[in-house]
Amino acid sequence: MTERGGLILARRQGRRPAVVWWFAGFCLLHVVGFVVVGVWLAASLLGLDEDVDELDGLSVFVSIASLGLSLVWAIGLVLPRRRAGWIGGIVLIALSLTCGGLVTALPAVPLLIFWSRRATRDWFVGRDGEGLADVFE
Repeated sequence: MTERGGLILARRQGRRPAVVWWFAGFCLLHVVGFVVVGVWLAASLLGLDEDVDELDGLSVFVSIASLGLSLVWAIGLVLPRRRAGWIGGIVLIALSLTCGGLVTALPAVPLLIFWSRRATRDWFVGRDGEGLADVFE
């Protein structure tokens, strides 16, 4: 059976492609990582950690940015099943390629490859592609 035929069967049965589950796990790991960093820095800035003597502006910025980025990645957990959801996934995967070094870039490369496949796109936007076909053809 071709990839498209398998996708049509998967859509009829209501199953998500495996890459969507891997992407959800990827987003969840980012959310947990950013929350841990943000809370740890916030705790150290509030005096709960004795190692920090003074209020550091960079630490405040990183703490706020980490908690904000955790919200951005949390959106990846609830992407809608339409064109905006598929594009949002690509944006989040590309964001992980630009920051975090090899820790996030190594799993992001295969994730991006499988996310860009026609089967995943079709699961999000439908068989027609709704205007996205010109991106790949």
